[in-house]
Amino acid sequence: MFLTYEGEPPQDEVLRKHLGLPYLNSWTGTVPMPDYWYLVPTAGLEWQRRNLAPNIQIQERLRRQTDSRQEFGVKLLFRKALAHFMALGPKPRIATRVSELVHLRRAMSSLDLEREPERREQLRRDRYAWIAAFRAVEEQGIDLTVNPLEYEHRFVHPDVAVLMGKMQACFRQQLESHDEVTFEAATRAFLLSDDFQPPPLVVMEGFTRLTPLQHLFVERCLLHPECTIWFILPLRATQQEGFEAVEKTYRDLLALPHKEVRE
Repeated sequence: MFLTYEGEPPQDEVLRKHLGLPYLNSWTGTVPMPDYWYLVPTAGLEWQRRNLAPNIQIQERLRRQTDSRQEFGVKLLFRKALAHFMALGPKPRIATRVSELVHLRRAMSSLDLEREPERREQLRRDRYAWIAAFRAVEEQGIDLTVNPLEYEHRFVHPDVAVLMGKMQACFRQQLESHDEVTFEAATRAFLLSDDFQPPPLVVMEGFTRLTPLQHLFVERCLLHPECTIWFILPLRATQQEGFEAVEKTYRDLLALPHKEVRE
């Protein structure tokens, strides 16, 4: 299902009407409360849609007093939500972003670069680019530790693929020695496992592009016939060129049987 809109994002009440979302504090009767997930790509949208969070994505321990009203902590951001869902089952120990950098530094130090101090210094300066590259390959399930040249077409030079393979092996060893995994590797394994059981309704709002993990999430949801995904997206006919990227992102999904709602 696709719900598109022009101008400002729809108000909560409009989305409740289209999606059939409940008011959690006033749900009564014998009919079970609808089971759903609500996912967003940004912290700002997470705050905006905090009142649409389902029970499973509300973290009561974050309850705090704000403007003389009781507000609650929610986990709608894709990364936070998936980490939360994984924690409901056998919980992997996910490395923090800081510990990933520590492991990367140690992995770089373990390379035999004593005779190449300039190269070692270049690696140190580019550590943020390298950690982003590691997350990208883990997200796609790419293992460069065995035959990195199999993926040389993804790199600017075959030597970079070989170096990436060596560093990935050292990086994984550092993670394993601390009984940790990256969020990307843990999430990919979770999505591909039988533990991943999406509810009948999944809402994805504001994803103008999809990362490989988000693509995999959608694919896995679609394998469950009882699961319906609502995509809520901006789409302005008067700015077609600007929103061409959105249409490109969802081109394959729009080729599948679906319904569209224009707000």
